[in-house]
Amino acid sequence: MTIDNLLVVFGAPRSGTTWVAKILDSHPAVLYRHEPDITRPNRALPLICRPEEHDSHRAQMRAYVSALLETRSVKAAGSAPVFPKVYDTAWTRAARPLTVRALRTLERLLPREQRSRVQIPDLGQPLQHPGTRPLIKSVSGLGRVGLVLDAIPTSRVMLILREPWGQIASRLRGLEQGRFERTSGFDPRWLAAPAAQAMGLDPDRLERAPLAERLAWDWVVKNATAMAAMRGQARARLLRYEDMLADPLGHAQALFTFADLSWQDATERFIRSSTTYRGRERYYRVYRNAELQKTKWRRVIDLGTERIIRDVLEQAASIAPWVDPACDGGVAPLRVPPASPIPPVPLAVAAG
Repeated sequence: MTIDNLLVVFGAPRSGTTWVAKILDSHPAVLYRHEPDITRPNRALPLICRPEEHDSHRAQMRAYVSALLETRSVKAAGSAPVFPKVYDTAWTRAARPLTVRALRTLERLLPREQRSRVQIPDLGQPLQHPGTRPLIKSVSGLGRVGLVLDAIPTSRVMLILREPWGQIASRLRGLEQGRFERTSGFDPRWLAAPAAQAMGLDPDRLERAPLAERLAWDWVVKNATAMAAMRGQARARLLRYEDMLADPLGHAQALFTFADLSWQDATERFIRSSTTYRGRERYYRVYRNAELQKTKWRRVIDLGTERIIRDVLEQAASIAPWVDPACDGGVAPLRVPPASPIPPVPLAVAAG
């Protein structure tokens, strides 16, 4: 399968990237790989690839993308929900959801070090189907956005930007619930990013800072880096998560036009079901109540944590005007809401 018509959804963790990627995955021609660069990392590629380094890594990036599309771990190839595809037969259309569900259950029963051995079978041979459109979603590749655009000249890149309040609240909630390993909040390798250097981030001070402050700088530096790489690129689209919640159908239709995908009834059904969910929400599921999502962070972040995040945003805005609306669909991302009128629920992890 050619990678020249590649679609990539980038975003910081807990920014709504999975939901947006699944909206695109609802198209029958799309072959989706969910965060395959986590399952199959490439440490030979720079974490933050500057434009002057593109020549050295262009061929390697193309080979890496091909390898990512071949990745069939449960995480990468078995994300729910499972949609019918053009490469399905009647048999594979019925078998794929059952197979994915069974292998996900098997994976949970295995020791962590053995889970990567569980592979989703290549039902329907999607990589050989001529009409397949490859789609990769990444939350760890924000420093490589420019390299992807350069190495694959017909690729189309989407950056999902969630305002820091909701994104940081979700990360804190996940830490409190033990959803993932404890984090330092800011990977020191990102201090080499031009955005971090322009803002004069001090590693010693960051190491001593509260977790919420480190998470806020993580949001600023990673999104600033990705947006700088998208500057002036007609093949790049910036999308606010909050705008998507406000008008999911309208923004999804615009995304399909941008991605050169035909609109699907299945997409509309998925959007309606995933935004009007009334049951118990699960941390990693894409089914949510859109109205509740808009202000949910106010019931999670305490006032002290809110002030910490505000201070970081004000410093970032005063030190370096990093926001660039030049990319197609781009708007200045920072909207600072008023202080919460709702009594906050303190989080133990908010203090770091």
